[in-house]
Amino acid sequence: MSFPIQESGISLRWPSAEIQKREDFLGTWATEGTSDASPLGSVSHHAGTMNGEWCPGGFALLRYEDSKDGSGRTDRSLLISYYDTASKSHQGLAISPSGRMASHP
Repeated sequence: MSFPIQESGISLRWPSAEIQKREDFLGTWATEGTSDASPLGSVSHHAGTMNGEWCPGGFALLRYEDSKDGSGRTDRSLLISYYDTASKSHQGLAISPSGRMASHP
């Protein structure tokens, strides 16, 4: 099996002083929140744990979030945060267990 690789145009440099500013997200954190009602579902309370670590090479921060919603459904997501030196902005990608991906600033 092969996967096509596309040039993203993202410019990463290490060590990046800007990505180092995200070091507060390293370690294990308790998370809790409430999702508003939307066409995708009703109001839902969720709680869980987030674990943050540097990716090999230190170019990005990896965060794994394990959560459980009010109905008892569990979920594990991966969030990748990085600093794009070309656009001079923090960027990220969230990947859900269902394979849905969303970019975030």
